[in-house]
Amino acid sequence: SELDAFRQDRERLERQVADVEHDNHRFSTRFLELEQRNSDLANLYVATYRLHGTLDREEVYQAIQEIVINLVGCEEFGIYEATAEGHQLSLRSHFGLEDPRYQTLEVGDGLIRRALATGDVVLAGAAGAAIPNEADLTACVPLKLGTRVVGAIVLFRLLPQKGGRLAAVDAELFDILATQAAPAVYCTNLHSQFGASADSAI
Repeated sequence: SELDAFRQDRERLERQVADVEHDNHRFSTRFLELEQRNSDLANLYVATYRLHGTLDREEVYQAIQEIVINLVGCEEFGIYEATAEGHQLSLRSHFGLEDPRYQTLEVGDGLIRRALATGDVVLAGAAGAAIPNEADLTACVPLKLGTRVVGAIVLFRLLPQKGGRLAAVDAELFDILATQAAPAVYCTNLHSQFGASADSAI
C-alpha cells in the first residue's frame, strides 16, 4: 500500500516536471519569436527612415542598396527606370551586375512585365513563365508613384547565407521599397529642380 502510494506520488511529480519543462520550452520559443519580430520591426523602421532621410539622389540609391544587401541579403540586383513606352528598363544603380546585358532589360512576356503591369511584387517560381533574361531572377519589386509604376528593383542572386530562400520580413521590405523608394527618388528630383531655381533666384 505504501509502495503504491509512493509510486503514484512519483508519477505525479514526474508529470508536473514534464509540464513545467513543456511550458519553459513554449515560453522560450515565444520569446525568441518576439525577439525576432522586434528585430524585424526595427529593420523596417530603419529602412523607411533611410529612404526619406536625404534629398540627395545618389544617397537614396545608396540607401536602397544597403536595404537590399544588408536586410534582404541579395548580392546581385539593379535599380531600373522604366521607359515612357514601358518596353524597357534602364539601369540607374546596381550592385554586382557587371555584365553589360543587365544595362537594359527588355520587358517581354515574363515575370518583370507582370510586375510592371500589376504593380505587385513578383517572386521567382510564381505563376507565370520566366523568359531567358530572367533565368537568375529572385524577385521584381515595382517602384510606384501612387498607382503608376515608374521603375523596378530587380533582384537576382541572393547571398549564400540566405539558402536561396526569402523570409517573411523580406516581403514587408519589398512592400516598403515598392511604395517608398520611388517617392524618395522623385523628391530628390524636385529638390534638385527647385533647389537650383531657388539658388539662382538668390
